[in-house]
Amino acid sequence: MKISAADNRVSFCRPGGRTCGRVILAAAVVLILCLPGLSDTIRKRNGMVLRGRILSENDAYVMFEWTQFGACVVKVPRKDILEITRGTYDPKRPVATRPAVGPKIGPDKDPADPKGKVLRFCHIPISGQIGIDVTADDFEAVVRNVLAYRIEVLVLHVDSPGGSAAHTEQMLAKMARLKGVRTIALVKRALSTAAVLAMTCQDIYMLPDGRIGQVLRFKGEAEPKTGAFSSATAAAFRTAVQAAKHPALLLKGMMDPNVELSVVTTGLKPKVVESAGEKVLGEVVITAKGRVLTLTGKEAVDCGLARGLVNGINDVTRTLGSDRPLFHAWKTGHTFMKNRTAANRLAFRQAKYLKSIAPQLAALDKQYKTLDAQARELIAERNTLKSKYQRESDRIEDEYNRRVRRAEEQYRREYPSALMRQSSPTLAARMIHDARRNRKTRIEDAEDDRDRSYRRIDGRYKDTFKSLDSRYRRLDAQARQVRAEKKKLLDAGPK
Repeated sequence: MKISAADNRVSFCRPGGRTCGRVILAAAVVLILCLPGLSDTIRKRNGMVLRGRILSENDAYVMFEWTQFGACVVKVPRKDILEITRGTYDPKRPVATRPAVGPKIGPDKDPADPKGKVLRFCHIPISGQIGIDVTADDFEAVVRNVLAYRIEVLVLHVDSPGGSAAHTEQMLAKMARLKGVRTIALVKRALSTAAVLAMTCQDIYMLPDGRIGQVLRFKGEAEPKTGAFSSATAAAFRTAVQAAKHPALLLKGMMDPNVELSVVTTGLKPKVVESAGEKVLGEVVITAKGRVLTLTGKEAVDCGLARGLVNGINDVTRTLGSDRPLFHAWKTGHTFMKNRTAANRLAFRQAKYLKSIAPQLAALDKQYKTLDAQARELIAERNTLKSKYQRESDRIEDEYNRRVRRAEEQYRREYPSALMRQSSPTLAARMIHDARRNRKTRIEDAEDDRDRSYRRIDGRYKDTFKSLDSRYRRLDAQARQVRAEKKKLLDAGPK
């Protein structure tokens, strides 16, 4: 229904008519224009603008669901926030309940349905060195999103040689927060601290060419030392592995080269035992004294550490055994972790490159400072010389002005009086002519003396000024060359 502005009469829209179509179009435009107002906006001090939803906040930071380019929960420190603009929401329905990209697996069910009609899972890669490519802060973002999106199964695709023990301990502590979340490790390569992270997961699946074990420090980019971990770190590793209900003897064999382990296969399930001396029937030695334990994919399955061999994530999802359809919640998490890994590796390479060229940069900076100091000395010397030249020029100008004033005064004295101009016009005219001629001569003499004085001081100072300017131009050219070399050195770094 609409009210006509012309005759104030009430008329009705006919279904399918032009008027009704226009009203619907206008309503759609208004709805589209009003959509941005539904989102909370955080404007950061660096100019970045985040749009999404504020989940929680305190005096230190704001937990923000960033939906502008996907769906991701981030922690924004208060000190980085310039302004917060709050939108309006329906509290009964979250904003980002569906993945930002990619189709949904299973029937058309709302993944936020509280009745649990779909099984929500997430697939995150753990690739590269822990502490360099994968950091504890990035893993904390993963855990926050797993909790925020109510994910029930978290799959970690591990392909890492290990890395920092400190970062690994922090990641294990964050894994402990995932109460009620089934954790699965899909292992291609899990060595050193990466093996501990994989064994913290409740279920382990191995790729056919996978390896897991050798829980020792390795001399890499993240760990400069080799050998065994400290007792406190080893205890933290044992606690995490035991909480996942994996054989503690396997971790012991992976950490201690003096342990000999065997697998007894006579029972219903394989059992890992610490053995020495004679072997009983059905006992297979998996590691001898003098070396730490590293298992292949098949060996991990045979000793009961892994549930089976798989070819990829699709095989893992088929083993979940749920009667509910699967939903890949926070699908952008896989891309988020890959991008963070690439960014961390680039930052590490750049820092490493800057460290390698630090002596060259220091030498260039020292050379530039020397050139700059010499240039400042030349500028100071030139300013001193310029001041001296200006003082002599001022004296010449003062002398010239004094002589011009004297010429004017003498001209006024020689100029005939009014009485003489009336009584003797002819004599007065001659006197006026002589007075003007004398004034002109005196001023011209003063100008000639001034010009000679300027030529004299110009000749005395010109070579000095020219020498200073030439030296300054040489220093400036050298400084530009040093800056160009420094820029070229910096531009040659990793990108």
